[in-house]
Amino acid sequence: MRWCLHKWGRADAILHLCTLLWGTQHAVIKYCIALDESLDGSPQHPTATTQRSLALVTLRFGIAAVLFGLAAFGASGRIGSSRKSLIAGAELGLWSFAGFGLQAVGLMTTTASRSAFLLYLNVKLVPVLQICIDGKVAPLRTWVSAALAVAGTCLIVADGSTPPNSGDLWCAAAAVASAGFIIRMGHYATDTADATVVTATCAAVCVVLGMTTVHVLAVWRRQECWGPAPATCHFAAAAQSAEILVSTGRDHTLAIVYLGLVPTGLCTFLQAVGQRTVPPEKASLIYALDPLYAAIVAYFTLGERLYLQGFLGGALIVAGILVSSWQPVPPTVQAKESRTLSL
Repeated sequence: MRWCLHKWGRADAILHLCTLLWGTQHAVIKYCIALDESLDGSPQHPTATTQRSLALVTLRFGIAAVLFGLAAFGASGRIGSSRKSLIAGAELGLWSFAGFGLQAVGLMTTTASRSAFLLYLNVKLVPVLQICIDGKVAPLRTWVSAALAVAGTCLIVADGSTPPNSGDLWCAAAAVASAGFIIRMGHYATDTADATVVTATCAAVCVVLGMTTVHVLAVWRRQECWGPAPATCHFAAAAQSAEILVSTGRDHTLAIVYLGLVPTGLCTFLQAVGQRTVPPEKASLIYALDPLYAAIVAYFTLGERLYLQGFLGGALIVAGILVSSWQPVPPTVQAKESRTLSL
């Protein structure tokens, strides 16, 4: 049986554009976190730093929620006929906030390029999770490409540029959530037509989860909330949460607008459109290019470098993508090509 390189269609091109735009977000988030540390010379409580990281995630989704919420409400009666889209957006919001939130926490201690490579362990996790969630078994070439990507990621993480730290574990956990998002997006994208409503609902759920998490962390910092008079403490914690959201928005206005409009809103919309026809296991391998783009952006903007071992790891990831793109040519197509050549 003859094999050929899978032909990319419009849906593939859409997902590749998503990946390119996603590759810019890691350096932007890392820059914002580093800027917070430089603005305040005194050591911050670890929970306070986590709050500001999650506030950044909350605000970026707030921009996307407003943008796509207005678009969804633009057509009369659209929301009323999109119950499936609302349910899909609500579940995808849970997966999305988990992925972005855990990554933001991880970027407090790890580098932007390493975070990107670790986050896209989802490429390797999708085939495994598909068996657990949907009962689908991926073809052999998907497993081979995933193994190459695993080997490449291991080389990058251990390249010696930065010692392994707790941020790597947070980013690995984000990869699990991201893999779940890809699989569930593949399920809903083929069954739900209204990508705008899905995106708006997903972003709105992330905003609610983000505000709730920031508030819970504020309560956690105030031990008196566990005493006999918790009501006053909760009011104070709510005020502190609001102040964190406002100060984060003030300090990182341009970054939040960009993150909300492009990597969050636009890319989620394009992802919903592209995965209507691209299966999750193939989509996840297209997304594996994200770390390569992220490493390039981090190199030029943050001065982060990869050593030779890291570049070899990147080459293995690209090899995994190429392996997944090769597929057998059906006998009917081969026969048709033979008849054409004979003429």
